Amino acid sequence: MWFVKLIGAVASFHCNMTKTLMLLFLMGVLCSDYEVDYLKESICAAKGSSVIINCTFRYPTERVEDVMWGHERSDIFNGPFIYQNTLMPNSSKFEYIGDKESNCSLKIHQVESTDKGKYTFRFVTTADKWTGQSGSTINVVDLNIVLNHNQTLTEGRSVTLTCIAISIRHNSSAFIWFKNGKRVHEGAVLQLNNMSHTNSGNYTCSSKMCVGTSGIKRIDVEYGPKNTSASIISVMSSNITLVCSSHANPPVEAYTWFKTAGGGSLVVAHQSVFSPADGGQYFCSVTSKHGSQNSSIVKVEMKASWTAFPRYVRCVLIITPVALLLILITVIASIRCYKKRRFTSKIECEEDVQDPIYANCPVFNNNQTQENNEENLEIVYATVNFDTKRKTHMEQQMTSHDDDDIIYSVVCRK
Repeated sequence: MWFVKLIGAVASFHCNMTKTLMLLFLMGVLCSDYEVDYLKESICAAKGSSVIINCTFRYPTERVEDVMWGHERSDIFNGPFIYQNTLMPNSSKFEYIGDKESNCSLKIHQVESTDKGKYTFRFVTTADKWTGQSGSTINVVDLNIVLNHNQTLTEGRSVTLTCIAISIRHNSSAFIWFKNGKRVHEGAVLQLNNMSHTNSGNYTCSSKMCVGTSGIKRIDVEYGPKNTSASIISVMSSNITLVCSSHANPPVEAYTWFKTAGGGSLVVAHQSVFSPADGGQYFCSVTSKHGSQNSSIVKVEMKASWTAFPRYVRCVLIITPVALLLILITVIASIRCYKKRRFTSKIECEEDVQDPIYANCPVFNNNQTQENNEENLEIVYATVNFDTKRKTHMEQQMTSHDDDDIIYSVVCRK
């Protein structure tokens, strides 16, 4: 009897175990559809830099309603969260640069020591909730640049810069140096020997194992005047301007202009910009904290200008060309009027209205008798043309005649 009960108990236990295993299997299958992947489990960030936690997530076909990021100081399931899409929009510190589809990346600005720790991503769909519990851990390192002395840096001196990482151990070769953002050296120590003005700039260091760089260390090399020159920058009539320029750090403190005369030089001005009153040879001298320097000589040639003439001379120079121009215009106009009148008179003489007057002139042959001559009269017509403009006067005198009156004259030719 007891044997039968034992067999029944074993069968019941086996059945329950089978159900449990099947349930666990189904849960594993369902849960495998939800996933959060972090690109890096641990990230080293330099203090003051910005760091990005790259992240992706996966879920079934339902829609995502909310996304959120949490820090290890709070409950990773219930919060409070450092970012939540529906409640806490992006802040100046934490910026969600992902979406509600597959990208869950988070950007942290101006990382501080208090920002170190583990960060986890959680999302909510219409069917379920999921948290990527593995998270990504931020380690904050404080990178500092140490200078071997605090004296004024001048040309010819040497200086040593050392990059120190606080809160984390680094290999000495794991550092990179930058000048004005350009990579210049590898190693924990940067040595600048026999410095010149070209070594001035902003220096930073970074770690190959961390994101970001140290704070800026300004190297400012001081030097005396260089490339001093005197030049003519503007010439307007007789007004000539001379400019003295030079490069120095700190800047030039004093300018002096000299004019060469009789084998020596005379001081003529004490400013960088100078307008000489007369021609000659000039040069400038500059003085700064670290020395002085002279420019080369420039030769100034003064040219006569309009304002150099007396007022009455300027008036004559203005009025004379104007008067000559007016006289020339008057002469040309008179000649044209004279030629026009002559041409008009000639036209009046040539354009006539013809008024014919006929004259009969008998011509006599010496070999014939007067009777024959009188019987054989030859009619010679002569035509006289009258000017059209005189026709009106003739019409007034001959009101009883027509325009085509013919006057016959008998001319007897013997």
